[in-house]
Amino acid sequence: MKVTLEDYNNRTEEMAATSAAICYNSKPKNLGLIKTMKEHKHLATFRFAYAVIKIEDISTIGAVQTLRTSFADIIDSDSHLWESQRYVNQSERDFVVPQCEYIGATDVRGLAVGMFEDINRVSKEYYNSLIRLCVKKEDARFALTRAVTTDLYIAGNMQMWSQFLKLRTDKHAQWEIRAIANEIALVLSEKFPRIMEEFIQR
Repeated sequence: MKVTLEDYNNRTEEMAATSAAICYNSKPKNLGLIKTMKEHKHLATFRFAYAVIKIEDISTIGAVQTLRTSFADIIDSDSHLWESQRYVNQSERDFVVPQCEYIGATDVRGLAVGMFEDINRVSKEYYNSLIRLCVKKEDARFALTRAVTTDLYIAGNMQMWSQFLKLRTDKHAQWEIRAIANEIALVLSEKFPRIMEEFIQR
């Protein structure tokens, strides 16, 4: 998995503080106001800051989880794009395999992981065979498991990203989406250190 910050608006944290001031007809405050806004859950001011993230080599399951949120920015079709299995040949794609660390017995864990690997290997073999039979990629993809990897772009404002990270960095989140979210928080913290502070401390 790889997460990259592809684009963002400059002065983004300054804009969050400046936009907060207009709500109270006051002068823009310093960047310390960001902490206050988070404490009071006044995150609407974060809508004036945005970032575009590229995520590579995550499972299709992980991609779907990443896009599932109550914020319109991320579920709006204009805010995300991902590689089309309908048009792109998936023969070179890898699969994400759960390592099942929660299974105490090493031999049982190895058996479970091996089953995932076998299922994915067979699904790719069938996919490649279907392609050789001139089955269209849009139909051959039905043979692939949802563990097959994909890439996507997501554009969102900082209110959306904050809400996403609050949900997806939680210890109860599924392991892959949590790993994706932690990487996103790390990448965003380079440009938005105050907004991302709470997620980096986890």
